[in-house]
Amino acid sequence: MQSAIVLALGISLMACSEAAPQRDPEQVKIELAALERRLIAAVQRKDIDALNEIWDDQYFGTGPNGATVTKTDLMTAVKDNVIQIDAIEPDDLKVRLFGDVAVMTGKAVVRAKVVEEDYSSNVRGTGIFVNRGGKWKIAGVHVGPDTFGTKTETTK
Repeated sequence: MQSAIVLALGISLMACSEAAPQRDPEQVKIELAALERRLIAAVQRKDIDALNEIWDDQYFGTGPNGATVTKTDLMTAVKDNVIQIDAIEPDDLKVRLFGDVAVMTGKAVVRAKVVEEDYSSNVRGTGIFVNRGGKWKIAGVHVGPDTFGTKTETTK
């Protein structure tokens, strides 16, 4: 469950945004990158007020192992120092807008610690965001390992 929290946080970082006066996907992508830096800083400082603004109250995420996390789970993990984020580097981001809902897909390199153990992973994911009161909030994510294009060995 703890690795699911880190992965959910990782994809969440790729896809947050402040209010977007023009709901142009390219402009939203620029805003998301700026907010990613804000979210990483908030996690590192344990800035619960900032995190409360970023994650929607109804947030629900699923990690690659099928574990699910809520906003409460993420907030508790940050407060209790269960997760520490060193860096999250997003790539290949694509945004699709549907009124007050945005869907973002992409991949990221996540470098973090989970319960004091080093954690590093390449992930792909989908984030769902809702614009509430002029601000984008993360409503949900689904992440999995980034194995696209890599060959897996089979055992004989």
